[in-house]
Amino acid sequence: QTEMLDSIRQAPLIISQLNQISDNEARLACLKALEQVNDSSLVYDIIQMSLHFRPNERRLTEEVIYKMGLRTVPTLLSITRNTAIPDRCRLLAGRILGRLALPQLRANLSDIIRQEIERAYLYFYHYHTIQPLNPELDLSMLQDVLITGYHSVLDFIIQLLGVAGEVEDEELLSRSLRSRNPKVRSQVVETLEKTCEPAIFRLLQPLVDDIPYEEKVRAYVKSGHKPLSLNSLLDKMSESSAQIDQIIAATMKYNLDFPNWRESLRQQMSRQDEIFHHFAYELLES
Repeated sequence: QTEMLDSIRQAPLIISQLNQISDNEARLACLKALEQVNDSSLVYDIIQMSLHFRPNERRLTEEVIYKMGLRTVPTLLSITRNTAIPDRCRLLAGRILGRLALPQLRANLSDIIRQEIERAYLYFYHYHTIQPLNPELDLSMLQDVLITGYHSVLDFIIQLLGVAGEVEDEELLSRSLRSRNPKVRSQVVETLEKTCEPAIFRLLQPLVDDIPYEEKVRAYVKSGHKPLSLNSLLDKMSESSAQIDQIIAATMKYNLDFPNWRESLRQQMSRQDEIFHHFAYELLES
């Protein structure tokens, strides 16, 4: 019992080491030490840190948390649902949840997919409309990030469907959805229709169907969504869980010399990691 208490006391130190080191062998050693601690209260911190892990480190992270057992399920479900957490971390949590408690994941799948579709439409709509609404500005860099965000959310949805057992060959499906060939894209839609639960497919269909983008844009507004101004869109992207969104929001505010961009950037820095800090200091000192 004394040894177990000592291990639990050491856990914060191991977590802090894991956060600071990048050496592969040292990280793996820290993860194995956390496996010995076997403290399910650490799950949130471990998964948050996995964002910049290498593939073998993420695989070990999955095994370490999986071995902690069913007591991790509430935390894993909370992470999987939380759009404020980076998608890579959410997907790792979803993968472990699928192994430990597949019925729990499937019971929450519709709600998760619904909120992801909202995110995808936000990117898609503003990709098509933000430049025409601001013709005097060059927003091509912002548009690139918006369409990347749209495809990233679609990838997340397909990967999560794979984890939940709704689809197979999710990597192939994700790539095929980006194809320029309409036949390839329609085959993906057929596959989703055949393999997904009808309720799930009904949610996905308007997003993945090969209909003119103008119809999807109109549907977004008709469903009660309010188009964002450029300023509001950049504010929303600065709060995104995707670091590329945060960086483009700060860059655009700087390039367009928005009022209070420095203050806005400093507020962002309080919520972000060291990588973002390096980028932010360069902007502030320029």
